[in-house]
Amino acid sequence: MRLRSAERTHPRVAAAAARAFIRLRDCRAAHRVIEKALGREWHGELVLLYGECGDDSLESLEQAESWLLERPDDADLLLTLGRLCVGRELWGKAQSYLEASLATRPTQAAHAALANLFDRIGRAADAQRHLRASAELAEAPRQLQP
Repeated sequence: MRLRSAERTHPRVAAAAARAFIRLRDCRAAHRVIEKALGREWHGELVLLYGECGDDSLESLEQAESWLLERPDDADLLLTLGRLCVGRELWGKAQSYLEASLATRPTQAAHAALANLFDRIGRAADAQRHLRASAELAEAPRQLQP
């Protein structure tokens, strides 16, 4: 059974396909699926998946940066760009994107990504600070419950 184009680009279907390609370590195929789906409908989960693949290709980074022109304050896209830059070892650029993501919307994932970045470049104190912030965000929902 073949899916129609509209079905293939539905966010849930595209996310499932992208995850399957990521498990197979086929980042190019995962990125193609995500790019087509995002071209039809912008979806945060797909943007985040785009940065989860261990792909360090320049094309992926350029594509994500082109999306940033239309969505400069998208926290998920900024996080994805930070992750893609870490993959290419563009440390300063990665830090800028990740900090911009945090400034837009503080998330556990962005703090964890910054902690990872700082750990990789030997800034242990900064890495610990962001690990603590990530853990605090992870605990926040539990603290609100009676």
